[in-house]
Amino acid sequence: MTFYASIEEQWHVIRELVRLAPDDQGVLQAIAAGPLEGFLGRFDEQVIELVESQAKSDPKFARVLSGVWQQGMSEQVWRRVRAIQRQETQPLPEMIPFDQADM
Repeated sequence: MTFYASIEEQWHVIRELVRLAPDDQGVLQAIAAGPLEGFLGRFDEQVIELVESQAKSDPKFARVLSGVWQQGMSEQVWRRVRAIQRQETQPLPEMIPFDQADM
C-alpha cells in the first residue's frame, strides 16, 4: 500500500485501522511502525498537517503516533511529530526516548 496507493487511500486506511484496532500495545505499534510510519516517510510535508489535526482530535491516533520513528521523514517533519509525541501521556513502549538532542 505504501508504494502504490494515493495519499487519500492510505489516509483512509490508516484512520480505519486506528479506529478499529483494539486497545492493545502490539496492534497499535504495528500500525505505527507499518502504515503510519511509511505514510509519513513517503509523503512527509504533504501530510503532516493532516496527521497533526488527527492527533489533536483523536487520542487513540495520537497514541499510535507515539510509536512512529523517523524512517524517511525530513528533520522538520520529524520535529513536528516529536512535538506531538512529547504530549502523549501513555506512549507506546517502542517510542524513541527523548534526550537533550531532541529538545
